[in-house]
Amino acid sequence: MSSYLTNAQFFEQCAPVLSSSPAQVVTDAITWASTTADSYLRKRYALPLISFDVDLSQNVFYMAQWKLLSQTGFRPGSGQNELLAKQYDDSIKWLRDVSTGIVQINAVDQSDGEVDEEGSLTASDCQQNFQRAGFTGGRGGRWNSGGFDW
Repeated sequence: MSSYLTNAQFFEQCAPVLSSSPAQVVTDAITWASTTADSYLRKRYALPLISFDVDLSQNVFYMAQWKLLSQTGFRPGSGQNELLAKQYDDSIKWLRDVSTGIVQINAVDQSDGEVDEEGSLTASDCQQNFQRAGFTGGRGGRWNSGGFDW
C-alpha cells in the first residue's frame, strides 16, 4: 500500500481546526487519500511509485484534510471550509488529469522508465512542469522513501 504523505507533513500544514486530531485518525485519512490517488495513478504508472515530487504529496494532503473535516463536520459559510472543499475538488481533477496523461508527474515507477505495451509513458520519462488551479509544479522538491530531496 502506498502512502504519499506522513503524519508529520500533515500536521505541518493542516487547518487549525484539525491540528488536535488523533494520530491514528490522521493516518487513516492519509491512507484513504493515498489509496484514492493510487486508483488514478495505476492507469498510467506501475505502482508503487519509487519516488515522486511534492505535487503528489500536496494533493494527497488536500484530500486527507478534506476527509478529516468531513468527519468533524463542515460549517456552512465558513471561508476556510469552502477553501478546503475546493482544494479537494481540484486534487481530484488533478488526479484525473494525471490518469489521462494531461498532467505528467515527476516520479519513478516500478517499470524503471520503460514504455509499456500500450505505448504509455512512465513517470520517469516525464520532465514537464504544470500550473493549474493554484498548483504549481517544478518546485524543486522530490519525495522519496527517505524524505524530501532538494
